[in-house]
Amino acid sequence: MVLRELLEPLLRALGVQGVSVVALAVLLSVALYAHKISTVGGLAVSAGSTVRHDLQVVALVLAVMLLLGVASLDLARIQELIYLAQQRVEWADLLDSILQKVIK
Repeated sequence: MVLRELLEPLLRALGVQGVSVVALAVLLSVALYAHKISTVGGLAVSAGSTVRHDLQVVALVLAVMLLLGVASLDLARIQELIYLAQQRVEWADLLDSILQKVIK
């Protein structure tokens, strides 16, 4: 373990030896790993918040346009587009690729 090799001289100077060195190295490794995971989680939450805000703005703009008569809804066309999207998108592959990007 690289961490153990780095910490061993310092801990030996403090009087800590043997199993305690390994235990401290493991605990520090877990702490660093937890910090990395929390950073990735924070990024995911931030991205989710941004997407949520953008979708709210788009929904409000479309609602205003509908109320003003600038835009209209064609429900049959919407259903057709949803059906075509479901056929073309391979959801499992899409989710796998997104998760791989998030995990890296």
